[in-house]
Amino acid sequence: MPGPRGVANILAKSPGDVVILSSVRTPITRAYKGRLRDAYPEELLACVLRHVRERSVPGTDLGPLIEDVGVGVVLSELGGSKAARMAMNHVGYPSSTALFTVNRACSSSLQAVAAVAGQIRGGAASGSSVGAEQQVTVARDDGIRDSVSVEALARLKPAFKPGGASTAGHPGQVSDGAAATLLMSRGTATRLGLSDRIIGKFVSAAVVGCAPDEMGIGPALAIPKLLAAHGLAVGDVDRWEINEAFASQALYCLRELGLEDAWAAGRVNPTGGAIALGHPLGATGARMTSTLMHGMRRDGHDLGVVSMCVGTGMGMAGLFARED
Repeated sequence: MPGPRGVANILAKSPGDVVILSSVRTPITRAYKGRLRDAYPEELLACVLRHVRERSVPGTDLGPLIEDVGVGVVLSELGGSKAARMAMNHVGYPSSTALFTVNRACSSSLQAVAAVAGQIRGGAASGSSVGAEQQVTVARDDGIRDSVSVEALARLKPAFKPGGASTAGHPGQVSDGAAATLLMSRGTATRLGLSDRIIGKFVSAAVVGCAPDEMGIGPALAIPKLLAAHGLAVGDVDRWEINEAFASQALYCLRELGLEDAWAAGRVNPTGGAIALGHPLGATGARMTSTLMHGMRRDGHDLGVVSMCVGTGMGMAGLFARED
């Protein structure tokens, strides 16, 4: 089932589809220096949990319909469950809504999306949200440094060994931020009269392991596994969001996947990757999902992939489709 037939099957609509009603994120700001530096994780999470619900159907509170909330975490105390639960209740989700956290390092929130989607497909939940509030307004990402030049970057010293290629200008910066995506089955959306609010659907995800000291190659392994499961080729995908843990890692994956032409054509991280925007570990998967979904709607793209390498030696990739 390769090529166009695979694409057609993915784009076909079914009541069992896991659809996306909204996907939001906070601005991404520099850790310790940016305007979100004094915000607690639960405040950022509360913000996106509130907005993802409100933006799905303006004027309608979907809170009572949300059965479970999955939260991607990485370095949170006790797995982040206490803070996440407080954030959820703080913004009006009823106590009857359940919550879980999941940690798969850099892919934690993509793993949360996949886990919630699995619950929906299995009938355990009909509507779920995935993703930390302080009176501060931040209007834009602050990691993009307009004053940086190629010449300035070239003058930076190698970070690990003399003559090495990696410098302080190459990694995705440590950042603050949060993101959330609201998922439900298409059948539930239709029953609630929300079909016209659907912006896309989650198709599936794939995860793969690799040698721990080669963790950066993760996307080059996870993406082929994901595409093969659907009979797709690299050329069938319109837009790619591939996390940039650091420059050499991202370049390696682009070359191994045959995506250098797609990158030159502006179809890989077209609005910036982690080197420009930053890499808030627990939020990155959901941030990239939000970037992907809104980007595909703006540009009329049908299929998109989110992927990242994962600490300890893994890679993960998720396939998404746009809807009008």
